[in-house]
Amino acid sequence: MAFKSFIEIAKERKRTKRKPILKPKSLLSITQKSYEDKNRRTLLTIRISAEAMKQSRIQIGDRVDIAHDVKTNQWQISVLTTDPNSNTGYKISGKKTSKTSSVRFSIYKGMKTIADPTLPSSVRILSNDQN
Repeated sequence: MAFKSFIEIAKERKRTKRKPILKPKSLLSITQKSYEDKNRRTLLTIRISAEAMKQSRIQIGDRVDIAHDVKTNQWQISVLTTDPNSNTGYKISGKKTSKTSSVRFSIYKGMKTIADPTLPSSVRILSNDQN
């Protein structure tokens, strides 16, 4: 059995002038984070790119609803109201200067998850921007 030292691999990588492999930018990404604390909570964060915000005419501060179609496995974000003082739906958060905005909420029984919520983990899926 031949072991290869991680330190040696890191030294080799530092010496090369290769560009790092960048993840493809997508219009949307969904991250599920499960915590194993006393509340055993699971949070879902949907990040929306500036391009997706522009195309969908969603703005920071808008209140939205998140829906999932079981048959097609597609997600939908729909604007409920543009009134920032409303308590209906989930609020789009972010900075005006940022390239992304987000919606973050807790998962409750009956809501769609992208991974098993009983396991403490972090999982991400990216949108298929071809469709």
